[in-house]
Amino acid sequence: MNFEIVKETSAAKAARKARIEEYVQHIIDIEHVFDESMRNYFLKSTFDVLKLDNGRMIDIERDKLQREFCYRESDDFGRYDPERAEIAYKCEDAVQSDFNFFMKEQLKNSYNSRKIDQLTDFLKIQNESKYIYIYPEYCGSQKNSKICCLDYGYKFMDEDICNYQRAMKLGGEDITAEQLQQYVDILKQAKQDLVNRSIRYWKRYGGKCLHVWTYYAD
Repeated sequence: MNFEIVKETSAAKAARKARIEEYVQHIIDIEHVFDESMRNYFLKSTFDVLKLDNGRMIDIERDKLQREFCYRESDDFGRYDPERAEIAYKCEDAVQSDFNFFMKEQLKNSYNSRKIDQLTDFLKIQNESKYIYIYPEYCGSQKNSKICCLDYGYKFMDEDICNYQRAMKLGGEDITAEQLQQYVDILKQAKQDLVNRSIRYWKRYGGKCLHVWTYYAD
């Protein structure tokens, strides 16, 4: 797999920044007590915000660039396993010397990357068989908060039915497959953002500054 830096246009970057600032300001307005350090945290940790027509917002967090990797030498019962240990030693070496392996590990640990795969498969299912919905995320006051969590499920699964009904009681609402696709598109941009930062990190440091180790439990 080829990994390349994809630059964001100035206009797109400015629009994304404006959405994040609106989102953070809304949190401040709801929480009432909010210091500068927390404001900066949300500004840095939020990659983008999907804003719906009714003003509700769904935030997408920025993936952290992994600088620590550990590989297990033991089996599932904590016993030393020579074969697994050999794999662990190879991974320990590869993540520090092989750029493609380093990138593979970054994406394996990426929440946004995993979510893309899950939702892409989910979008292929017929609309009649699934739930796609949002519900208020607790933020000071559920009644006033425009910030929502996105969730999905299957209409033939009892647990998913209960989750959906609970969300509706909290003020949730259905969203369309098109809106879910918009969310997935932002996740893909967030994934590319991680790729960009990982490439820049590797070009500057390589694997020499990573913290890598193997372990087993006895």
